[in-house]
Amino acid sequence: MTQPSSFRNRIFSVILLVVSVTLSLWLVEMGLRLFYHGVLFDPVRDNPGQMLHPTRGTANTPNSDMGMEKLAFVATAHINSRGIRGPEIAQEPKPGVTRILLVSDSGSFGSGVNDGENIADQMQAILGKDKYEVVNLSVAAYSNVQEYVWLTEDGLALKPKLVILGFAPANDIQTNYLPLQKVFQNDTKRPYAEPDGAGGFKLNYDAMNASQERKKKGKWRTAILNFFVGPLTQRLVGQVSESLGGGRKQDPNIWIGAPFLDAFDPEYGDGTLSEADYQKLWGDGWDVTKAVIRGMRDKTVAAGATFAMYPYVNKMQGNPDYLAAVQATYPNLKLNMQKPEQMFQDFGKEAGIPVLSMYQALTSEAAKGDRSIYFGADDEHMTAHGHHLAAEALVDDLVRQGILQKP
Repeated sequence: MTQPSSFRNRIFSVILLVVSVTLSLWLVEMGLRLFYHGVLFDPVRDNPGQMLHPTRGTANTPNSDMGMEKLAFVATAHINSRGIRGPEIAQEPKPGVTRILLVSDSGSFGSGVNDGENIADQMQAILGKDKYEVVNLSVAAYSNVQEYVWLTEDGLALKPKLVILGFAPANDIQTNYLPLQKVFQNDTKRPYAEPDGAGGFKLNYDAMNASQERKKKGKWRTAILNFFVGPLTQRLVGQVSESLGGGRKQDPNIWIGAPFLDAFDPEYGDGTLSEADYQKLWGDGWDVTKAVIRGMRDKTVAAGATFAMYPYVNKMQGNPDYLAAVQATYPNLKLNMQKPEQMFQDFGKEAGIPVLSMYQALTSEAAKGDRSIYFGADDEHMTAHGHHLAAEALVDDLVRQGILQKP
């Protein structure tokens, strides 16, 4: 007679435990939201705003307001009917208006800043709307390979006169080339480039297709996790986990990478990769990356437009305090913050591509004590102030090189 009662008690105890843990986690989430952002709930900010895409892996969800929320910031990005951040645009620019496409990843998309505050919007404000139209074709977490597909499938059909590639020196090489991606992070959600044997590249969708199948099967698991554990709590747990175990930042030879290192140091790795292994991974990754960028150049020129590019200035370069913290963590690592700029300038000369620069503008302000160029806490993206400095530098360089007329 006691067995049913005992069973019911156990079920009740399990339910009580689940409810208690869930409530505790959401109390933590609410506390984090109030502490960092002063709000408890905003449906827009809880909308991640990306969807699966058959050729690019992921894409901005058309006609949506994308929420961007981390410990460091909370912001909203409007996505138009074409999946582009910003207002609606016509298929072709107005007569007498030069359309400029800015093609990049989260750094130029404007992760963490609101509409009107990203590089493209601030370039538009500087150039004015009478003669120029700046379209932000950037997407958060995109590689150059995804940018190539996005540009050639849809971007060039918008009839630009100028295409500007924003290049993230280490991150783009890591995510363009699958062998390097696999040792960087277990997120093989993209199409990848591989050498075609003739100095060019070919696209490989195998890893992307497999990732999409896993995501379709695991969508309920993700939904359940998001229900029980809020985004800021997940972010905080991720930060703690990364600080204790390294996460994707476990090996600086990979997450910092060749563009910022004068030499690899296997001492900081897990013992599975030698200096020669690092050299080959990064060398092959850079070769295929250059092939992808040359492909973007060729397609752009064939469409009757000019192609230019710039290297993004990351937080190690533009925040001396952050650089000092990285150097303190890896005291024997031979870091070189000017190397990405020189590497890209050399490639530009080799490929006949104009190279724009924001490096001097940002680093000179940082040297004067400006520490508001990048977000703090759990993020390394530029603030609205950083985007403004970058936009001014890019417009100045476009005018100086005769690519655009002085506004």
